[in-house]
Amino acid sequence: MFSITSAIYATMYAISTSLLYPVILALILLVIYSLMELGAFVVESAKRLRNFESLRKVAELEDLKGIENFIVTRLLRQYLQDLKKLNPRKEDVEKLLEEYELKVAKELEIPRILARIGPMLGLMGTLIPLGPAMIALSQGNIHELATNLITAFATTVLGLIVGGIGYTVFTVRKRWYLEDLSDMEYVAKIWRYRNEKKAD
Repeated sequence: MFSITSAIYATMYAISTSLLYPVILALILLVIYSLMELGAFVVESAKRLRNFESLRKVAELEDLKGIENFIVTRLLRQYLQDLKKLNPRKEDVEKLLEEYELKVAKELEIPRILARIGPMLGLMGTLIPLGPAMIALSQGNIHELATNLITAFATTVLGLIVGGIGYTVFTVRKRWYLEDLSDMEYVAKIWRYRNEKKAD
């Protein structure tokens, strides 16, 4: 029984310690990617302009020609360009709106994953070196102990950086895109009303 228990513990220890370098590598890549995502977020924030007066004028256009002359957000501009290509039936307009709801959910996936996975990997990177650190402490190996503790603290910080950036980007972009979806619904309602009036 003792040998079986020892074998199980040894296997668990070997598996957990073998994950340390993949976790560190994944954290470094996530930090780089999250910084790129933060840069894209800052650029989008600087370019983002939302003007209800422009939105109202765009919605009143018959064929959406000249929408590039109005102040609208990136996502709303894409929606209007796709709407212009459609046969303006109620079902088509509603389907396009649903497609953009899915597109918004897809664009929010990356920052949401960063917010969740970053702290998880940071915690793994914190806990994995603690086993070797305890062994080094029991053997009086201060250098090995210090190295493992530095690794544990560094991975914690990296995980929190990734999680913090991901959560911030996700929260703000979610509000932005909800505003965009609200504007899309406004345009879709006006289009439906105008087409129903023409049909009558």
